[in-house]
Amino acid sequence: MDVDNTLHIECDAVKKHLLTGNFGLEKESLRLTQEGFMSHTLHPFPNNNHIVRDFCENQTEINTSVATSAQNAIDLLTAHTREIQKTLVQLPEPELLWPFSNPAYIRNEADIPVAQFSGGYASKTDYREYLSNRYGRYKMVLSGIHINYSFSDALLQADFGVSGYDIPVLALIVRNATGTVMSNVTRSGQASCNSFKILPCSHSTNAIPSLTQLRSSCTSNEITGYLLRCVSNVSSFAIARCSNSGRESHERS
Repeated sequence: MDVDNTLHIECDAVKKHLLTGNFGLEKESLRLTQEGFMSHTLHPFPNNNHIVRDFCENQTEINTSVATSAQNAIDLLTAHTREIQKTLVQLPEPELLWPFSNPAYIRNEADIPVAQFSGGYASKTDYREYLSNRYGRYKMVLSGIHINYSFSDALLQADFGVSGYDIPVLALIVRNATGTVMSNVTRSGQASCNSFKILPCSHSTNAIPSLTQLRSSCTSNEITGYLLRCVSNVSSFAIARCSNSGRESHERS
């Protein structure tokens, strides 16, 4: 295995499989009132497994089904987004879906409603309250879009001579994907309202050079890379990965 390159895209046998595999998208967005304030209504999609909540009650999260092409994943995301927008405009007090990662105007920390779960899911609210106490609520309203992609067996066979997911191959991919180029090309939007009380800002809107670092933390890649170096098979990786999921998902500094 060539440790200096992740994928040999110059090879025709590899190149033709680059866009094969499975795709999935996750997208978080805040719900706002028509006046531009944070919504405090309950999540309007209680029975939809593809439209759930992240940290906030007003922070919708779309989880698409597994798609067999990138375009199919985009189409699924678009359909769910339209469903959300159609529902929001039909509410007794119509709402809007905020399109940016950095939040809109926040009056104070109490203006960020922790997601409310009941019954057998009440522990989800308890966990969010723990995060609120430990990190504060401001960090948690940062919203993002996540791309989930799994290589096809055909690509892994063509490039690495393996079938299925192989831990050394995964470790190589993660190691070579955690540099500054990956972060720089997948993040943007340094402008933020000065009500977003994480970093000092003297104007109503300001460009803060280090703001995107809060959403593009290297913590996730560092943990995943470490686990891949320390385990020998997919089952043990999955167990170790789950035990670290809390830290990975929410240490965004």
